[in-house]
Amino acid sequence: SCEITTNAAVAGQGGGLCAHDSHARLEGCTMAGNHAAVAGGAIATAGGGLTIASCTLYGNSAGLAGGGMSCENGADPVLRNTIVACSSAGEALICTPDCSPELVCCDLFGNEGGDWTGEIADQYGVNGNISRDPLFCDPATGDFALNGASPCTEYNHPECGLIGALPVGCGPRTYVLNAEG
Repeated sequence: SCEITTNAAVAGQGGGLCAHDSHARLEGCTMAGNHAAVAGGAIATAGGGLTIASCTLYGNSAGLAGGGMSCENGADPVLRNTIVACSSAGEALICTPDCSPELVCCDLFGNEGGDWTGEIADQYGVNGNISRDPLFCDPATGDFALNGASPCTEYNHPECGLIGALPVGCGPRTYVLNAEG
């Protein structure tokens, strides 16, 4: 449940977090406004098996690639119930071909370099993965709680539950009816 904001890796990777040969787990974290000169605006990982669960990555950037996250050197990151949105430079997630990222119930949306691209392109639309505006309450002021109409709420994406670090914090709750009504 940490907040990692407005940090920079001026000569390398991982503006918010650099996890090499790590099996760390981030859960319920918000990472916003971080920048890396090379890759992995919010997170860079190489080797290991970093797990990112129920996190929100917003408005991060990288000079070359992976505004949200980058992985290389055989990294096998797992992202579950995580939002990667609005990276101002770089893709949501970029990995070298020797990596095996696994995304489940993730929303990658509005990232300058693309959302479901490269090594993760085939994961879009499966395992609960979506690309829809998460409808944050007020990201300009750092409020990453979800609007009740967000596709990332447990009400509107019941097969996954809550996607992102924070629950509904504004707006009306909107429910999706199943086939039985």
